[in-house]
Amino acid sequence: MDAQARTSLAEASAKAAAEGRTDEARRGFAGALAGDVRDIHVLFLGFQFHFRAGEYDQAQRLVERRLDVLGRETRSGDVARAYANLSLIHTFRGTLEDAERAAETAIRVAREIGCEYEESRGQHNLAMVYEKRGDLERAEHIYRQALVIAERIGADDLAASKLANLGDIAAMRGHTDESRELWSRAVVLFELLGHGKNAREFAEKVRVLDAGRKEN
Repeated sequence: MDAQARTSLAEASAKAAAEGRTDEARRGFAGALAGDVRDIHVLFLGFQFHFRAGEYDQAQRLVERRLDVLGRETRSGDVARAYANLSLIHTFRGTLEDAERAAETAIRVAREIGCEYEESRGQHNLAMVYEKRGDLERAEHIYRQALVIAERIGADDLAASKLANLGDIAAMRGHTDESRELWSRAVVLFELLGHGKNAREFAEKVRVLDAGRKEN
């Protein structure tokens, strides 16, 4: 399979996955990822598919492959993103020390090249590690650092996720006014971005919160 055909198949498979045609997507990715794949975009799409399916071994294999192709000591936004992805996998697996190391590497690489977008992403993933550990104070501090960067550079996609997670932390602490404000801001951004699923999820959290207040 030539490079163009491989890319087309991977992109079609990602589209099928987004539309709920999981079996079709799985077959497509099996073909697109067969052999000696060196296309970073194809490897990333494959990672996304397997990660979202909860198939962390396959997802990690594809991230590790990306790092091998890119060069682990190379300093680039792609390398920072790959380490951030690796951190995410370890967080969901519960291997939090590995998750922390990978997130810190992502942040370090991003700072060395002055890539604030990837720095914010790496900080978000590091905050997730502390949130998973139950250290809400530390997690909130890092999420807010990441949010400052995202808002400064106009990265609404990053800002939306930070607002959503900060709202979750506020809710866990019982700070309902703060959580409502943060979730509402996240909903606005998710809607602007066309992320309907996320917008509905956090709009529902606001609705439930408001309903609880009326009952009280």
